[in-house]
Amino acid sequence: MNPAAEPRLAEPTSRLLNLDAIDEVDAEETKMTAAFDVLATQLEGKPEAEAQDMLQKASSESMENHSEMVGGFIFGMLTDGSRAEQASWFRYMNYVVRDGYAHAISVLRYIVGLSRFSRMSVPCRKQLLWLLDQMIALSVPGMEGVVMTLLRQLRGGDVSAENIGLISGTLDLLMRHRDWLFSYSRLIATSFYVYIRLLLEHSKFKTLLDREVAFCSCLIREKFLECSEIGRDLVRALQDVARIPEFEQIWRTLLVEPRKLSPHCKGIVELLKRPTHRHFLQSRLTLEMEQRLLFIVERLSWERHRRNLLWFVERYLSATESDALFADVVRYIIGVYHPSNEVLASNIVPRYVVIGGLLRFIKTNVAAANVKLAIFYDYLFYDPAVDSIMNIEPAILLMYRSVDKYAYITGTLLEFLLFCVDEYYPPLQEVIRRHVQGALADILQKGVINSLVPIVECPAIDTHVRDLARVTLRALLTANPPTAATPLAGATPDLFPQAVESFSQKLSAEDGELGMDSEGDLVTNGVTADAQIDSTQHEVDVLLTDDDMEDAEANAAVHSGSAAASDDEENAEEALPEGESLWLFGGSITEYRTGCRTKDMAKATKALRDMLVVYATM
Repeated sequence: MNPAAEPRLAEPTSRLLNLDAIDEVDAEETKMTAAFDVLATQLEGKPEAEAQDMLQKASSESMENHSEMVGGFIFGMLTDGSRAEQASWFRYMNYVVRDGYAHAISVLRYIVGLSRFSRMSVPCRKQLLWLLDQMIALSVPGMEGVVMTLLRQLRGGDVSAENIGLISGTLDLLMRHRDWLFSYSRLIATSFYVYIRLLLEHSKFKTLLDREVAFCSCLIREKFLECSEIGRDLVRALQDVARIPEFEQIWRTLLVEPRKLSPHCKGIVELLKRPTHRHFLQSRLTLEMEQRLLFIVERLSWERHRRNLLWFVERYLSATESDALFADVVRYIIGVYHPSNEVLASNIVPRYVVIGGLLRFIKTNVAAANVKLAIFYDYLFYDPAVDSIMNIEPAILLMYRSVDKYAYITGTLLEFLLFCVDEYYPPLQEVIRRHVQGALADILQKGVINSLVPIVECPAIDTHVRDLARVTLRALLTANPPTAATPLAGATPDLFPQAVESFSQKLSAEDGELGMDSEGDLVTNGVTADAQIDSTQHEVDVLLTDDDMEDAEANAAVHSGSAAASDDEENAEEALPEGESLWLFGGSITEYRTGCRTKDMAKATKALRDMLVVYATM
């Protein structure tokens, strides 16, 4: 065929989003565009009084007219011209509103909630923030829901100019309307949780970081009761920022004199015993991220999920700044997505497999430690009366199903859990021990697994870890020995496949298949294995557009980032990056003992450094 004769895709005509030729313009945007164009034509050159009379008369004819006009004016404010023109469209919208801005709120929630929001042009984002500012100033009912949705669009692990601008602009909005913000307890807590997690990524943006710290420290001091509604993940969030001076003092106050923060605050134990509301765990994933992750855990089989998980990691978790987001994604999988009985009975990939798959891409000991804490966090103060068994199921299944083929995963996780029992909060060591034992007892009683013996007695587990587990879990091991009815704890094949598919660089124009690289290395919790890349083509589970896939250079950077660390990277890691967590990389204790036994003092010294990382405030 003559290439010149091939049909060309029409350029997208969106004024709101930066679309590619293959993208479709949103149907609602098309309607709003048409409505705005009609209004702009009708109003051109009209005096103010005449324009007001015409608009009010037209909007009174029917609610359909009213809705179209409101949507058209909002679209004009986002996409058309200067600030003076924005003000004109806003004034015109106020002339026609007859429902207390209910339809305007509906339109704004739709726009802010677009799954393709990240592709909104920068000028439109700025004009959106201006419009929200105007609506909040008018105390329009329902604006708290719009801002709550906007907080979901602040991307973690993304330090692009566009995203930083949106994060900064939203922060300005919240700080400017502080009194309004303080009227909505759920919005206070959500704003705090989103920004205290985001600020971990902004060390290179000092001005923004200082404002985020000031904002969050103000909220926690002045609205502690509202922030405490977050639950136990409030403590996890505060731990990660405890070395920032403003939060160090708050952390000390919470531990020593909690009533200074609020007369109703009984201390850190009260927070730790309160399960985190799913809303807050959900708030850390953008709407697009959530949609893509749910596609994996709700629709894909064991055999088909790996390619999409690889794509998900490359898309959202590949940047250096994504370390904190790994833990938040794990918390979402554990605390927000609870599969239905229908899904549990199907061949859909289990949650623990997805979590295990994510572990492969963690690049630092600090991130690995924080992810393991995220996995076990609900064990430490588990109460069957208020906690869900679904929150502790993934961790035990990941250990249980890894015994056969991936015992180092079982050993690392078991060691970390036992370490948390003794060291998470020493004054409550026995309390935490009882809660962990209670969590495991509930697991056994409800039949998630039938016995802990296959985990504890796994021959590949370090002797010290096994001995410690036998002491800590003695009653459970004795009461639930393995029987003939106990299924083998072997992993389902390919939990951590030796043949790993790499990220594609381009889509095949013919059938949408993903291209493959030839070979690469795989790191799983510090264990390096050469992996021959599977060059076989498989059915694509999601049609990934060119926009979804990064260029070759970006893919190469991602691939090398998840591969075996270079000598330079290992040396850099020894410096213990800022923000290190109290919670050790699970293998550090074992690595230290092994290094001492084999006289590998460099390895032992590095492991010892990792083990000695503690908060100065603890």
